[in-house]
Amino acid sequence: MSYEQSLPGTLASIRGAQEWIRSVASASHPDLVKDAGEVVGELMAIAVRRTPKDGTIHLKATPSDKGLQVEIKDPGRLSEPDGTEWASVSTLVWSARCSGTSTGHLTEVEIRARQATPA
Repeated sequence: MSYEQSLPGTLASIRGAQEWIRSVASASHPDLVKDAGEVVGELMAIAVRRTPKDGTIHLKATPSDKGLQVEIKDPGRLSEPDGTEWASVSTLVWSARCSGTSTGHLTEVEIRARQATPA
């Protein structure tokens, strides 16, 4: 089962997206609530910067046995990714992928529980 949400491309939508993903995570992977909120908040901030004033950002979350697959689509201009945008997210996701076309961006991440480091 997948969960979907569409939000306006505004700063106020970042908090709404975080609340939404936390509720999705709490139903399937309570251990991922905090990380999911952080990741979606960071990715939404990036998407909001790229989205025109009247644009809409679409989110999709699909729980799996291992974690959450999250997609964020925005209608922003095609641009080269800035590595600094990913710095805070890279430690919280298992995998990440971005693609862009003349009609917008798609960011996909997989969030999994962090593995304990052996002593």
